[in-house]
Amino acid sequence: MFYMKKVSAREFQQRFGQLQSRLSRGDTVQVTHRGHVIGIFTKVMQPKTVKPDFLGNVKAEGYTRELGNQILKEFNESLS
Repeated sequence: MFYMKKVSAREFQQRFGQLQSRLSRGDTVQVTHRGHVIGIFTKVMQPKTVKPDFLGNVKAEGYTRELGNQILKEFNESLS
């Protein structure tokens, strides 16, 4: 977790690359100018993408891996 809760506008501008790389997802930093908060920077929390396990699903249904590969091949060919 990043230790700094506030940074000046000048520091934010000059050290943005370092600042954003040290933040964890969801961390927030207040940007100040002459002691007043003028903005908030929050590192976006990217949702994790769950990839389907096509062959696992085929096996769970009792089909062979070869049949699953054939279905997947035909599906991919139909997209092109």
